[in-house]
Amino acid sequence: GTPSEGTAAAAAPEGEEGEDVLATKAAAALQNVTPMPTVPPEAFAPPAELSLTEKITSDPLANGVAILVLLAMIAAIVAALWPASWQQRLAASPWPARIIPFLAVVGLGVAMYLGYIEASLKDAFCGPVGDCNAVQQSSYARLFGIPIAWLGMLGYLVILALWAVVRFASRQAARWAWAFLFVVAVAGVLFSIYLTFLEPFVIGATCMWCVTSAVLMTLIMLLSAGHGHEALREEPRPEPGAGEPPPPQTES
Repeated sequence: GTPSEGTAAAAAPEGEEGEDVLATKAAAALQNVTPMPTVPPEAFAPPAELSLTEKITSDPLANGVAILVLLAMIAAIVAALWPASWQQRLAASPWPARIIPFLAVVGLGVAMYLGYIEASLKDAFCGPVGDCNAVQQSSYARLFGIPIAWLGMLGYLVILALWAVVRFASRQAARWAWAFLFVVAVAGVLFSIYLTFLEPFVIGATCMWCVTSAVLMTLIMLLSAGHGHEALREEPRPEPGAGEPPPPQTES
């Protein structure tokens, strides 16, 4: 044959020997590779739900405060709905009409701050007690897609508007404004009871801003209870001196 055919025939065995050497080296290298550890399927499962005790003890001080406020709100709403003499004394006093707007303005400020935190996605200043951000970032911070803080702002604005009617409108309009103000405050406390229950028992964290708003709404409810019961019973409180017999007429 030709010289080129002899060269190709000689190169073929050398190529086969080179492939064998590479295969041997690859097999040896594979033997030195450390196998990856097997990951069990449960490693990909979501973390287990915390027990009720674990949720409460995750922040015992803040959650303990929330539980005490929750019990106080339940007692307060029972006291406010049950007619009693202390409500009549409050209705006869000028202080409820003076204190309620102050409480509503403070509550509006708290709700506006939490609304700003919700809109800006910033961390809230929580102080040394509680975890406001955990509450704000939970699924319970919204109701039908609406931030709870916005509902709080609406509630306090309605209370301030009704107080303005009490302060500046006619006597009849003021009486009905007291009734609506009391109803709105009762609804706010009921909603606050629900939210405060969620914090220690479901979320496992307490927002002190939320607890503050709950206390403010409870105070507004208690202060408006006297006037609210009078208006709902349609028994307006008599003016001072009403019911006294007329002075005797002197003959001329």
